[in-house]
Amino acid sequence: SLSQEILKKIFPDTEFDREQAARQLAKLLEVSTQKGKIPVFIVDDAHALSQECLRFILQLAALRYEGATYRIVLFAKESINDLFDEQDLKELTTGLLKELNLPPFSPEHIRAYIENRLSLSGDINIYPFSDDELQYITRVSAGLPGGINLLARQLMQEKTGIKSKQTQGRGRWLIAVVSVVLLSAGAAYYYYLTQELP
Repeated sequence: SLSQEILKKIFPDTEFDREQAARQLAKLLEVSTQKGKIPVFIVDDAHALSQECLRFILQLAALRYEGATYRIVLFAKESINDLFDEQDLKELTTGLLKELNLPPFSPEHIRAYIENRLSLSGDINIYPFSDDELQYITRVSAGLPGGINLLARQLMQEKTGIKSKQTQGRGRWLIAVVSVVLLSAGAAYYYYLTQELP
């Protein structure tokens, strides 16, 4: 299921057979390497994924094609280290993980981050959130980019009368799978902010 969801994110107009999806990811690495590209997956809220999901992600990171590998960035709370220390996963992480501890966004970071994401999405000249809404986003997201994105999107959908897919009763397992989102722009901007601000 996770393989299929990843492929849907990369090729939204293509249908993939669920049983063959994992093999297709191996093929994607091969094709990317031949084209001189490095595939990068950024997984948000990785601490909320099941042990089975994390095992699959680690196995994906261990795939090789002519020396090339997937690059996988996991945004997670420190509690993910407890999962990685469990015997089933520990052997898969040996020599594979590199850890970078980043503090959560401050309210000022969150405002700047949202403004940046909105400016990248088009001509939005009016900041859409009140101070109370910004405080709500800060409190509920705990300053994590994935939570900020989700809450900001939900609030904007509520303002425009569009119901979020998450509020239509989807199961927790699907939320975990859908959490595999590409946040490279957010990660780069976050890195920039942490370098520029004390």
